[in-house]
Amino acid sequence: MPSLESLASELVECPPGKESSDKYFLGFWDKERIVAMLDLIDGHPTAEIAYIGLFMVDSRLAGQGLGSKIIAELLSQLATHFKKMRLGYVESNPQSSHFWSKVGFCPTGEVKELAGKTIVIAECDFGGWK
Repeated sequence: MPSLESLASELVECPPGKESSDKYFLGFWDKERIVAMLDLIDGHPTAEIAYIGLFMVDSRLAGQGLGSKIIAELLSQLATHFKKMRLGYVESNPQSSHFWSKVGFCPTGEVKELAGKTIVIAECDFGGWK
């Protein structure tokens, strides 16, 4: 789980060449309680790709399928506007690897180093979602 400081930093940072107007924050609510949050960057790294910068689900709801449902709906909605969805997850986190694979993301073979951790870049091609 990210610290409050790292989360605050993540919320304002944009990739090189992107503006804050390219970054969207989606909150998913159950009545008056936020149950998940997603940070989406429009057109990163290229115009036909949407990038998930951060996705978090309330830990009390883990394993109940909520995250999978949210991502499936997001992919369905974005398939008419983008060709692919891209993200990065920490290589040493097997839960992330399993989740993103389960919802249709495949590693591209590209990895990056960030804050001493290896980040696996994964993509989902919208060909199957249109």
